[in-house]
Amino acid sequence: MPRLLVHLPGRPPREVALEGDRARIGRSADCEIVVEGEGVSRVHAVVRAEHGAFVVEDAGSRNGTFVNEERVERRRLVSGDRIRVGARVELEFAEDEGPVAPREPGPRARAEGAGPREPRSAVAT
Repeated sequence: MPRLLVHLPGRPPREVALEGDRARIGRSADCEIVVEGEGVSRVHAVVRAEHGAFVVEDAGSRNGTFVNEERVERRRLVSGDRIRVGARVELEFAEDEGPVAPREPGPRARAEGAGPREPRSAVAT
């Protein structure tokens, strides 16, 4: 089942299965994937299932949504793509059932050092 691995600097990734046709990412408790960090909007981005593929769309956030460090409004996702919301929250898209090898945090996370505040609530599926 397709999933997102939520990466916070200095912590192991959290896995969230992508069930249903959309998953909103943001600080709001109404989001399917709740994350909190510097620069993350209440509803920051949305991952949608469309025609057998997954896309990510910026939800009008102030600080933008990035895929592989490129700012995007909308992008089709492929396995291994990294979505960044806010300054240091990264979500890695994985399509297959196999294990995802641990990866280093993106260059921005390494350069800025300390991780974001603790998430307000657990990552929900």
